[in-house]
Amino acid sequence: MDRGVTSRRSFSYDRFPDAPLVVNGVHSPVLIGGTGATREAVVFVHGNPDAGSDWEPLMKHVAEFATVVAPDMPGFGDADKNADHDYTVAAYAAHLGGLIDQLGNDRCTWSPMTSAGSSR
Repeated sequence: MDRGVTSRRSFSYDRFPDAPLVVNGVHSPVLIGGTGATREAVVFVHGNPDAGSDWEPLMKHVAEFATVVAPDMPGFGDADKNADHDYTVAAYAAHLGGLIDQLGNDRCTWSPMTSAGSSR
């Protein structure tokens, strides 16, 4: 038996499953998948005016070795678009923190897109 060889599990996604989470009354669908540790994740955060699903092509590759998470942030994608919601950077950070807490992730690697304008 060769102990230096590690077998890789065969892996592919056609579409990531969607977890409908709610943080402070705001519905925010989150794409989740991958083969990594359950309490660790690579978190893909979309920019303005995008959605979590924009990350799917890259998520498919990262999911081969890690847990991947891509939420729709408030006001974007299929997340709630409440007129009275606080759309500041601090409010987005709090929302993202609430999502991560609900998912039970203790350790995250972040992959953000720009929110300064369109990332397309």
